Amino acid sequence: MMEKKFVALCVLLAMLCACATTALAAQEYCIPDPRIYFGVEANESGVKTDEQWMTIKFETQEECNRAFREYADLLMEGRFGFRVVTNDGDRVLLDCSGSIRKIEDLKSKGNYVVKLTNFSEYGAAIQINVSLDVALEDTGDRLDMAYRTVAPKNSGNTGSSGSSSDQDCSWCGGSGNCRNCGGSGREYNWLSGTREYVNQNCRDCSSTGRCSWCRGSGKQ
Repeated sequence: MMEKKFVALCVLLAMLCACATTALAAQEYCIPDPRIYFGVEANESGVKTDEQWMTIKFETQEECNRAFREYADLLMEGRFGFRVVTNDGDRVLLDCSGSIRKIEDLKSKGNYVVKLTNFSEYGAAIQINVSLDVALEDTGDRLDMAYRTVAPKNSGNTGSSGSSSDQDCSWCGGSGNCRNCGGSGREYNWLSGTREYVNQNCRDCSSTGRCSWCRGSGKQ
């Protein structure tokens, strides 16, 4: 009799473990869709190997700072399951415990799945980089005071081929070249634990040499 109870207990424990494993594997990470949260279509957007990115522009630098701070606070409050890797004021990196794709970044060693960057001083915009394994959803988060955003000039334009404005890009000054590497696609960084510089792919333009803001068009 005791043997049968022991076997039944083992079966029950195995079933519970299986259910827990299945639930963990099926866990979905998501963030509030920036387009829904900010109430405007992205001015620019694109998809890379392991991530999607978009920029949202605002009418003023102050409004951009407010939007960045409030959206970052929303993601960092804990209910979306992320932990803060870096928070240096104008850049927030978030990671999670799930086995999902990380965003490739040489400087940050690919240790995050969401990156928020505040470009309030360079065009009053926020850039959001998100792992393709993190869903963008309408989480129902809204603010009483709407953001003063700048809608894209051409509805439906993703900006992946560059902006259509006639104004020079405020980030690269109209050159179309990456500000970090000057268009070479390469940069020198300290090799950890040594006093040596190493020549690496530029982290800002992913070695393309093109401005990450206007995608090389030189236009706003």
